[in-house]
Amino acid sequence: GVYFGRTRHEVGGERFFAEFLSSIADSPIVVRAGQVYRTRRWIDGQTRTADVVMALVSPDKAIVSIITITADVGTQVAISYDIRHIQSIEGTNLYTYERFAVGTLIFTTILFLFCLYRALQRWTPKGERIRAVADCGIAGTVLVFVGLRWNS
Repeated sequence: GVYFGRTRHEVGGERFFAEFLSSIADSPIVVRAGQVYRTRRWIDGQTRTADVVMALVSPDKAIVSIITITADVGTQVAISYDIRHIQSIEGTNLYTYERFAVGTLIFTTILFLFCLYRALQRWTPKGERIRAVADCGIAGTVLVFVGLRWNS
């Protein structure tokens, strides 16, 4: 459908109508395709929730903060908020991170192979083989985790 001259958006399986806050907060009307909309009617009887999402950027600190304020509209209005900070890794820190990740992959691969070797040896006591298998599982989990983080 269309609301205030805008079509619905779908993100993450949720459908909603999006609007710039300044469009409805700084002006008494919005005109779209020749149609006049009174901004004080933007929240109506069918509104269940209203989210205000702000993205704040600090280029010198290489960080983005996303603030979401949610108003659940029902018989009473309940307000909640969420703040997320996302920092990028750049320059020397990125180089250090990559070297650390490569070192972790190499070390964990060696550990995994050693544990696998120990688990497969017939002369290794049964209790030691069980521990070796558990160590292989832990090392394998670290390998998968670091590998997935490396690709993202």
